[in-house]
Amino acid sequence: MIEIFAQFIMKSILVMIFVLPFWLVFLTYTMPKKVIDRYLCPPHFSIYESKVYTCFPSNLSFANILCFAIAIPFARRFRFLENINKEVPVWFNIASRFYVYIILGYTLFCILAMVTLSILIEQGFL
Repeated sequence: MIEIFAQFIMKSILVMIFVLPFWLVFLTYTMPKKVIDRYLCPPHFSIYESKVYTCFPSNLSFANILCFAIAIPFARRFRFLENINKEVPVWFNIASRFYVYIILGYTLFCILAMVTLSILIEQGFL
């Protein structure tokens, strides 16, 4: 049983190594230009952040912030992005929600499973 679970975790890690960066890069470079122009300025981001988030690799962080703001309603308040989910195309809205809920959720699940497994092994239960 434990061997099957360990193999599942190892295969999940391999999948996450390829899927997570692919989706993040995909969302970064397919983000609509009007959204970038509208939100990459004060009051949403400072002038310094606006300069930093325009170049690689920090533009991946900018895409993460916007994807979280699109997918999670309470995340919009922190950067004053209340209407961002209505301004992006439907396909980008769906892709952002898929990225946040499915891919990042699966990653979090796998991390919690690995931590639980390591604690159980350390305590001698397995």
